Amino acid sequence: MENILEPLLPTRRPGEFKPGETICKNIRAIIGDYLTSSPLFTDTVLNGQYTLNYSNGKPLCVLYFRDDLPTGQFIVYTPLQGDTLVYRNFKDGVPHGYYVEKFAGKNTVRRGSTPDSTGIGWEEMFQPNGSQINKKYI
Repeated sequence: MENILEPLLPTRRPGEFKPGETICKNIRAIIGDYLTSSPLFTDTVLNGQYTLNYSNGKPLCVLYFRDDLPTGQFIVYTPLQGDTLVYRNFKDGVPHGYYVEKFAGKNTVRRGSTPDSTGIGWEEMFQPNGSQINKKYI
């Protein structure tokens, strides 16, 4: 199963790019022009919480930035029910801690934790119907 958020996640080390610009461009490419205006697209330095909304006014995602780098929670919601579709954490622009991705906001398709200070992380993958495919330690 293809992860629709892969293009949104940073692939370079912090400081080598402006993730806010990259994330916004990629969200627009995936979602289209259904986003309403937001300060996320006009600020020169991203700091604090930003919320992007669908055209119906419901939240698309909630993002947190500090000094232009994603930090804290990154939450993407489904358009109709408002259920959580993706939940990720970032620390200084790098994925950090627990994450979960759902299929159509219902069944979990991937969840895990990035390696912590011990260097150990884990990931579980599931079919869209909810049955587990595998669990691995990373």
